[in-house]
Amino acid sequence: MFAIETKKVSSAEIGTANHLFMQFASFENCIKFGVEYEGERLLLTDMITSEQYGMLNFKNLKAFFTSPLFERISKSKKVYREKRFTIADNSKELFGNGNETVLIQGVIDLFFENEDGTYTVVDYKTDRIKQGEEQILCDRYKSQIAYYAK
Repeated sequence: MFAIETKKVSSAEIGTANHLFMQFASFENCIKFGVEYEGERLLLTDMITSEQYGMLNFKNLKAFFTSPLFERISKSKKVYREKRFTIADNSKELFGNGNETVLIQGVIDLFFENEDGTYTVVDYKTDRIKQGEEQILCDRYKSQIAYYAK
């Protein structure tokens, strides 16, 4: 008798796989050929592993590329992906007395310029919540979004 070993996949691993897809995917290919095609292309070019390919949520990826948000992204003349940033912060909210300066580093997944000259920041999340619990996500990522705004 043979035992088949199965590895439990964590939510973090699923999130990482889907984020890698969004990081490296050609948005043009996703529209023209579909997200499955683009997933296979990323797999064949070693941008993602076969394990990560198996974790991709094609239903949600399709939903993104057919969403009103993506329509706005597509119409923008200025779209930026994976932009690194570093800022100095001495926020009393985070550090109590505000006398310490801390360097914050991060990467903004995507942002784009709107028709009115403002910018919209898009941060890919794969958290699962129930309808009506949207405020939980807002609270969870409040400081992250505040740094993006700075």
